[in-house]
Amino acid sequence: MASENMTPQEYIGHHLNNLQLDLRTFSLVDPQNPPATFWPLNIDSMVFSVVVGLWFL
Repeated sequence: MASENMTPQEYIGHHLNNLQLDLRTFSLVDPQNPPATFWPLNIDSMVFSVVVGLWFL
């Protein structure tokens, strides 16, 4: 992974498919087979948002 030269689009696309929770089934999503629905929640983005929000309070 570290030896690959990824474009910015590939890098962002890779990280948008990792650590997702499907809110319909409350199970983690397989990064190789992401759902085509509106219901995945990006857990890492939520944690980062809460940490930054608390930091600015």
